[in-house]
Amino acid sequence: MESAHLVKVFAILEATAGRPEGVSLNELAALVGLPKSTAHRLLKTLCTLGYTANCGSGTYRQTGMVKRLALAANDPYWVSVADPVMRKLNKETGETINLGILRFEKIFYLHVIETTKTLRRAVSPQMSDPCFSTSLGRAIVSFLPEARQEFLLRHATIERRTPKTVIDEAEIRKILKQVKKDGFAIEEDETDIGVTCIGVPVFDSEGIAAAISLSVPTVRIQDDNIQAKWVPQLLAGAQSISKSLQTQQKEAD
Repeated sequence: MESAHLVKVFAILEATAGRPEGVSLNELAALVGLPKSTAHRLLKTLCTLGYTANCGSGTYRQTGMVKRLALAANDPYWVSVADPVMRKLNKETGETINLGILRFEKIFYLHVIETTKTLRRAVSPQMSDPCFSTSLGRAIVSFLPEARQEFLLRHATIERRTPKTVIDEAEIRKILKQVKKDGFAIEEDETDIGVTCIGVPVFDSEGIAAAISLSVPTVRIQDDNIQAKWVPQLLAGAQSISKSLQTQQKEAD
């Protein structure tokens, strides 16, 4: 039964591909051979997850989420866009710079430029962390469409990685709201004791796409105002990556 539903979902995604103007519910039901009620129910789920959007007037279109999934499987694409900026940030700050994307309810690291300093957090590409306790995850989730954010809050596993990890849903909501207001996320000792991270969002032409972060041992920043020291550089770097992504998407279209 579940596999049958999966086939229907992919049929809907295929039917909406290449139709930026949208497809009506009646046409979509006919194209995929589904009762109108079933097509509407599946579309509602896809809209909640952010893979389709209601254009109004009863039409639906595919969002950039599907393209992002394809690009996420092509790690060299992300690396080629982000690497020059990440290396510049690494050189300027002397600390580890990470690139991550949201896959389901986890943050996956696609690219890491490590600090040369002995004391550092060991991270490698394809490692994953929970989305709510990391600065990367908070930087991404804060800018997701409301329905997608709510879905994650209700269904994602909220892990207590350390004694400092925030696991209360109401508190997480406050944090996400503040991150969206500030434009960046800072977490201290919530993913790993002794590590502080600053995450900033990266946007493509459809919206939030990824995030970059700086990881630093907490002992190295006890006397520093990290918000003033590194946030402006990270925001500028994320903006540069965002512009590159958006330019490449326009050229591809």
